Amino acid sequence: MLYETFFAIENYPTVVNFGESLFAYPVVQGLHVLGLAVAVGLLALADLRLANVLFTSYPARAVVGGLRPWFILGYGFMFLTGVLLFLPKATQLYDSGLFWAKMALIVLAGINALYFELRYRREADEEGSATRRKVAGLASLGLWVAVIVTGRLLAYF
Repeated sequence: MLYETFFAIENYPTVVNFGESLFAYPVVQGLHVLGLAVAVGLLALADLRLANVLFTSYPARAVVGGLRPWFILGYGFMFLTGVLLFLPKATQLYDSGLFWAKMALIVLAGINALYFELRYRREADEEGSATRRKVAGLASLGLWVAVIVTGRLLAYF
């Protein structure tokens, strides 16, 4: 059932034209990398503040709060371009364990972010939350590095 859906998506005429384009697909790839740089780069700064590595003279709430709208915008852009990159290769990716690993890592990173937002955002600057902040920040950083690595490996396997 899912494979048939992926097959239908991949063979939609607009998707075929996009995937075969000499310019459109590579431009979207470049935009995806740009979105990745913005989103993960800014998130890395926020995560490293949570881990008490960078910007320690500023409150964690201020650093994360200031960067949040920008990395959310970057993730939205990365999501849209990622969907476009997926469409012409849907059945190939369906058969790829790396693709499903990447999707699972993205879900885990999202759960980590949601858990942090719901649980620890309120107490971001309290002394007792430093260990939890550090764990959340380092987990986020590790998950996004793993997402990037699996995404790059998709090009080769």
